[in-house]
Amino acid sequence: MPTLEESLSKEAVQMMEPGMAFSYSNTGFNLLELLIEEVTGRDFTEYMSIEILIPLGMNHSSFEWSENLQPAVPFGYNLNGEAISVYVYPEKGSGGLFSTVSDIATFDSAGMPGFSQSQKVLNAQNIHQLYTPAITRLGVYDLVFSSYGLGYYLENLSNGNQAVSHGGQGTGWMTHFHSVPETGDGIVILTNSHRCWPFITNILREWSEWNDFAPIGMSRILTGHNIFWAFSSLNLIIVYWQILPLAGGLYQKNLCLWYQQGILTYPT
Repeated sequence: MPTLEESLSKEAVQMMEPGMAFSYSNTGFNLLELLIEEVTGRDFTEYMSIEILIPLGMNHSSFEWSENLQPAVPFGYNLNGEAISVYVYPEKGSGGLFSTVSDIATFDSAGMPGFSQSQKVLNAQNIHQLYTPAITRLGVYDLVFSSYGLGYYLENLSNGNQAVSHGGQGTGWMTHFHSVPETGDGIVILTNSHRCWPFITNILREWSEWNDFAPIGMSRILTGHNIFWAFSSLNLIIVYWQILPLAGGLYQKNLCLWYQQGILTYPT
């Protein structure tokens, strides 16, 4: 297992001048992990536990992998549906949190100042900063979100409220949480499969309809998924329709040839 510094020395490559464009980067969060350690002089796992997880009451969450974690971490499943054991990354900032649905819900609700009693980590003013757009041109992400704040994707809903969300994927798992801080509504989805986007977007669409929101941007992923399969199915039908006469003609030609060669005989 390489150290954090060894991993970053290979991955932290400047692609453009800061502030020029949006590009989501796991490496950025891993640089933040290193920054926390260098500024505080403390181990990242210990810092996150003492300063964030314990104050919020996230008692079943940790950035330190252990076989004794409770509840036990299940197997993941890759794109082929094969079971795989827990994958532990050398970096923890971008994908090293082991947690539960209830703990992530606790974290999510702590970002709703009007509904949460907990102001132990960030006050309402700092939380508002997280949800303030830092950049509004997101490239391909514009199809789903309105802007990006500090670690949160932001979406302006048709009723005037703002939705905040974030998700993640790794070897054998996919996760997502979505919330509307102004109304106190939120949802957490944790899966142990690498091919769950259609499932996650289905759940999010049902959740938004149940809460009487307009369809949230993530629903477009499901629409795109359905269009892709419809287009693929249509292509298969067209190909089949074109091949069928050709196959029939080839069969008839071979049938005549076999008859001439005495391979086939017909009863009189």
